[in-house]
Amino acid sequence: MTDFLGSALPLSQDGLDEATDALGTTTPTLWAVVSVETHGCGFLADRRPAILFERHIFHRRTHGAFDNAAPDISSSSAGGYLGGAAEYTRLERAIALDREAAVESASWGLGQIMGFNASVTRFKTAESMIDAMMRGEDAHLQAMTDFLVARRLDKPLAKRDWA
Repeated sequence: MTDFLGSALPLSQDGLDEATDALGTTTPTLWAVVSVETHGCGFLADRRPAILFERHIFHRRTHGAFDNAAPDISSSSAGGYLGGAAEYTRLERAIALDREAAVESASWGLGQIMGFNASVTRFKTAESMIDAMMRGEDAHLQAMTDFLVARRLDKPLAKRDWA
């Protein structure tokens, strides 16, 4: 998995219904979260999942091993974002240094679930989560739903308690 291109199937009604049922919320409430995270689209125009590479997470996961050689992708401070497809350039550079830490240091898809949080989703590893997300937005929403439930954020969301 190096190009991250997938089927990029859009969110289905079944996927949306499963998420709202699991979260005990409404479609507009769920869309409020999704629109904040990714402006409502889990894929880039080229069919790769929307990502944001977090250099401070890569720094943590690699114990700063690459800070001197690549401070733009490994630093104790957040930042260096390029946005859109350019985030994949940063990710690919990090993959060349440490694949596991790199994919765990990006947030993925509609809900922008960090790769290192895959263990609280049904996908268990970042790689399996990404593989599923490459197929379609239903998997994006499944991961987001699993994350919200695991972190006990489903109840405040159902109450529309935005704080």
